[in-house]
Amino acid sequence: MPDSNSLKHRPKQIRYFRHPVTLHGDSVDGVDVVDGLPSRLSYTNLDIFIALITIVCFYGDFISDIALAFRYFARAKYLWFGLTLAFVAVPSICNSMLNFYFYYQDYKREREKKDPSEKSPPGMWLFRFGLTVLQMGPVCRNIESIRYGNKSLKATDRKMKEYYYRWMLREDADACLLRLFECFMESAPQMTLQLFLLVNDPPVGIDILRIISPLTSWLSASWSLVSYHRALRYLRDDCRNQTLCGLIGYFLWRALEVGPRVIVFSMFITEFYIWILIPIGIHWLFMFSWFQCQRLTFCKDYIWQTFFNMVCALISVFCYINVKDGRSRYRLLLFYFIFFTENLTLFGIWFRFTTHMGTWYHLATFFAVLLGAILQMMHFCCYYYFCHPNDDRYICTPFNKYEMFESLCFPVPVPEKVCQKPTKPEKPPFISDQPNYDRNGYQSQTASIYSSYPETDVTDSKKTIDTVSETSSKRTTETGV
Repeated sequence: MPDSNSLKHRPKQIRYFRHPVTLHGDSVDGVDVVDGLPSRLSYTNLDIFIALITIVCFYGDFISDIALAFRYFARAKYLWFGLTLAFVAVPSICNSMLNFYFYYQDYKREREKKDPSEKSPPGMWLFRFGLTVLQMGPVCRNIESIRYGNKSLKATDRKMKEYYYRWMLREDADACLLRLFECFMESAPQMTLQLFLLVNDPPVGIDILRIISPLTSWLSASWSLVSYHRALRYLRDDCRNQTLCGLIGYFLWRALEVGPRVIVFSMFITEFYIWILIPIGIHWLFMFSWFQCQRLTFCKDYIWQTFFNMVCALISVFCYINVKDGRSRYRLLLFYFIFFTENLTLFGIWFRFTTHMGTWYHLATFFAVLLGAILQMMHFCCYYYFCHPNDDRYICTPFNKYEMFESLCFPVPVPEKVCQKPTKPEKPPFISDQPNYDRNGYQSQTASIYSSYPETDVTDSKKTIDTVSETSSKRTTETGV
């Protein structure tokens, strides 16, 4: 892992999503492709564990939702069956189409390469397309990430080790991005729907499946944020990688952010139904406009960048997502001010005007949302103070309006006076070494008396005497003395 001093002095570069990985050469189209590679190129057991956790969350969420949908069908609740199945199928199909497009880009690049070692065998392409057709695109990406990681460990040549490690980083980033999109198009809305159904159509007795389904959706959405944030830090050469403590702290922070937000939406829908689309639509439109104003460069193509901003705006309906470099404190302050204001307004309206007063969940949801917000901010502060991988973080920094504007919108030209940082005064030498001081550090009396007089050159002594004599003669004439 790079040391902190080398990270601080590295120039920031624009990073594009899904840059090509080549075996020969260090750059493609002027874009550096060696991003955040540690000196040892180590693929650890923690990396394998995180990839396996991502696969388990995917299957757990998918299987529990499908099983619950057929449970509704068996009980002749066809509307709930259709909604539950639609919230699984539509995002999964959209995600598979995006993965197909990514594979199509990779296939075209491979056909242009002349080195056979840089081309995938036909069987691998059949494996990729087969799993994507079965709606398992993120799983395929995670499997390939583990495969390339193991190859980088077994490779003896430094060049091949670096080549496979870069492929591992790219497959991991693709898997995390696809999983993030799917979770907030499927898991978060699915969790909202199932909590709504638990209130409006409570089960007779205890239905374990109706509890497991929203729980797995909650864990999957929270973990997708963790894996995506970790993958982005891996791809940056000026960012330290996440530690195990950082992963746990980040997961708790995001889980306590997503959970109360979904509870607020679910409770509001139980009373006002489709009216929830108004605050969600306003929030999405504001966030999309904000992302457009930031002039993000996550994708080279403008159309894909706009699509990326639209999906990120949808994710920000449920939680904060950081998509821009630089200090994020101003973005966090603005977003969480809007976030908690919406939560307080929506939940306050439901709590006051609901027809479910006196039920067990009326006060339970109140304490869940309140404690969730408090614990979220506590874990948020603990993460940045104790678990954040960067060392150069400060709680209080001088206010800079140019830095704030760049953080919230886009970079602006800064005047030279603002750019110049005040230099620290040099440390004075030891006092006994300074002129006009004696050996014991006491100032010389003679030096203190005559230090205020200007120095005169020896050659000008005659001129000085003549000037004094002329002045004295004038005074004698004027006063008559």
